[in-house]
Amino acid sequence: MYRFNRPEDLAVPPSPIFFDARANRKIGDIQQIPLRLMWEVMTKCAKVDGADVGAVKVHSVPLGSSQSSTASNRVLGSLFGAYHVYVTIRIGRAYWSFERYEEGILVQRSLEERAVIEKSMKEKRISGNCGIKSESLGKNDDLETVEDLILVLKTAFNALVHSRFDGLLNNCQHFARKILRAMGFNWSKPYVVESELPVWYIY
Repeated sequence: MYRFNRPEDLAVPPSPIFFDARANRKIGDIQQIPLRLMWEVMTKCAKVDGADVGAVKVHSVPLGSSQSSTASNRVLGSLFGAYHVYVTIRIGRAYWSFERYEEGILVQRSLEERAVIEKSMKEKRISGNCGIKSESLGKNDDLETVEDLILVLKTAFNALVHSRFDGLLNNCQHFARKILRAMGFNWSKPYVVESELPVWYIY
């Protein structure tokens, strides 16, 4: 689907990017792509979806109910109320999500907002009756088009893909904070009391 036509595309960074172009579909490839190609894909998708940048939202999933959590994290999440955090952005008529796991960075796109909010790697994010908390940060008027968005995200993502996941210093919440601040939003980590929970268990 995507052509890796440069030598640097073959090198796998510490935090590779996994891209799902159609998160609403139950089947289909989730491809590992180089960062350079991600910007190209976003630009090409915007030609079809529309290029205007809309609202930015932060979502949190109880770690104890996350389908992707390890067994130990589910226990600690249930005991301490920890959350997995991710970001969604509307670009034209499509919705994109950005989040970090130990394995790498997951980027999803769908014409259905619910798909990128409720699914991760084509599976439901949570099991049981726990809900997903969502917070709208609104729109940054300085980010009018996808080109504006890519411009501010490039530096942040270049550092993120070349940094290793660290449960204490470089987890999902740190990732969300960094990209949100790159977009002009002063967001911090409200979902965990660090004095009560070892943050290296926050994925």
